[in-house]
Amino acid sequence: SAPVEEEPASNELPSLPDEETEEEPAPEVQADNVAEVNGEKFTTLQAAIDKAEDGQTVTLLNDITLEEPISISKSVTIYLNEKKISISTDTEHEYGFYVALGGNLNLTGSGSVDVTGIDLRAFQVIGDTNATTWESTTESAVLTIGEDIEVTINADSSDKSSLGVYIAGKGATLNLYGSIVCQNKGATIQGNGTKNGTTNNGGTEINIFDGATAKSNGLAMYLPQSGTVNIFGGTVEGYAAIGIKSGTLNITGGTVRGTANDDVLSDEHSATNGIAYDGSAIVIDSYIGYAGEMNLNISGTANIESAYSTAIREIGNVTGETNIVIMNITGGSFSSGTNKACVMVRDVTKETVSISGGTFSSDVSDYLAEGVDLIANSDGTYSVGELDASNAVAQVGDKYYGTLPKAINAAQNGQTVTLLADSQNNDSVTINYGRKLTL
Repeated sequence: SAPVEEEPASNELPSLPDEETEEEPAPEVQADNVAEVNGEKFTTLQAAIDKAEDGQTVTLLNDITLEEPISISKSVTIYLNEKKISISTDTEHEYGFYVALGGNLNLTGSGSVDVTGIDLRAFQVIGDTNATTWESTTESAVLTIGEDIEVTINADSSDKSSLGVYIAGKGATLNLYGSIVCQNKGATIQGNGTKNGTTNNGGTEINIFDGATAKSNGLAMYLPQSGTVNIFGGTVEGYAAIGIKSGTLNITGGTVRGTANDDVLSDEHSATNGIAYDGSAIVIDSYIGYAGEMNLNISGTANIESAYSTAIREIGNVTGETNIVIMNITGGSFSSGTNKACVMVRDVTKETVSISGGTFSSDVSDYLAEGVDLIANSDGTYSVGELDASNAVAQVGDKYYGTLPKAINAAQNGQTVTLLADSQNNDSVTINYGRKLTL
């Protein structure tokens, strides 16, 4: 298992035949001008942003290296214009862009944001973290990374401190359409789970849209805070894809993938600070002491997969207690490593899990909702749904079963078990002495 620390997007007129014309030289962009607002040029990005009125667009004119962090406290769009913004250890603070309450930063146009060094964050999005005013806050701090924006963290491969987006506080919102790639082990997106009498870092909202990428060599997304994450599409991928300790996780599309050849994870790894993870797609740490109240909802075309471990794995620090309120799976595709379970939660959590749909690479009978059954497919997977003569494997009387062993075990002495389809993935079945069945 691997830990992650809590703290650490001319029109050209033809000339007349008898006239001589001279070409006008193209306007030059002065080397010291880096940005433009409504025709006015500036030598620093911060100066351009300060000059921009609420809702205006700042256009980059050159590649730039930030020498100091950029603060955003109003609505502004930065059109990258195929340029690059570099953030390095020479930057005065630990982040490149700071979006505060009242700020709305929208990155558009093809371009890149490159971070080089350790202990750096490309973006900080900070809402209201004051526990006293948190409840009444109505303002927001919003960062939108457009579809053609590439954010790259170029830290050393073993570094965990440099991040893509650090998000905390009520009203803090991230909309990801583009890509965040961490070539180190830092998270592409990370929150903070502190919640006490003075600080509340919860109330965040993270939206991952179709076409987006959040990829890391470590844990791709770390979610210790009480917030809401909506994954509508795109790809979230890492050693493990998502580590969650609090809040709501809704996945309706896209791919969430854990890639590491690591399946070592147990309750002893449940941590008060940070989170431990293996190669699972989603790691849940029910550490009692965090805000918890986790709600996981997976549906639609979501694809949750682990190459070597579990698709969904829970650990916790207190036997008999869980921070999961509900895990509701109504659709999607789930795959795990060879002979690994798709869903593995602790005994105390099983009653919170309800599976009523989806396709799975392993048997999930322990978590089925009322009125549905497991259906064995010809490719070795299982589907979950309501059974009838068209999809059941076997029938006993007027009741349908998704597997032959279930039908045989349910049949009473003297009953007939009718096989409706080829039987797949069968465990051995014991028929006690004296029990008579017709197959």
